[in-house]
Amino acid sequence: MNTDNWFGWCDQFHEGFGRVKIGNGWNFINKEGLFLNGEFFEWCDNFQEGVARVQFNGKWNFIKHDGLMLSDVWADSLSPFKDGFARMCIGRKWNFINSDGRRLNNERYGHCSFFYGGFARVKLGSKWNFVNSEGAYLSDGMFDCAKNFREGFAAVELDDKWNFIGADGKLLSESWFDYCYSFIEGFASVVLCNKWWYIDKEGRLHGHR
Repeated sequence: MNTDNWFGWCDQFHEGFGRVKIGNGWNFINKEGLFLNGEFFEWCDNFQEGVARVQFNGKWNFIKHDGLMLSDVWADSLSPFKDGFARMCIGRKWNFINSDGRRLNNERYGHCSFFYGGFARVKLGSKWNFVNSEGAYLSDGMFDCAKNFREGFAAVELDDKWNFIGADGKLLSESWFDYCYSFIEGFASVVLCNKWWYIDKEGRLHGHR
């Protein structure tokens, strides 16, 4: 590396670039000692999956290896990428952005989670549903509460009762429970009539206490 700059901070290289700080500004430097972008940012993260989060004038975007921004829109809040998507908040409404800078769909969610098991929880008004990586909804119905997918199922609440929904959009059990825990090693704990049971992935109940 050949550079005449002295930095207030410098980090390890990630994907060919290192974070550096000069004064109150942050940028990236490559192994030839050249800055990635002409702007200095209020903050920047290390590169991961080809992009890095940067903050400028209180707004967030991703910068790419070529020094260009991933999106034309600067967000109020922006998560790191996970499973191909980042969560983006603009005007207190959320959506997802992919590695091409495209939004998942045209919805404006009150909240959205990361993707787990191929689905993300999304909130519309006071109700919850799930979307897949194509932006399609898992269920025609909406739920009062929903947990993340785990081992192929997610616990959902409707009218103070709980059930599980599968990746096919179908409910696991004909019964609705007082409460459901997530699946671990093929079984989930459920409460029915003040008794604890295990439920398997076929919807069968086992034992109680």
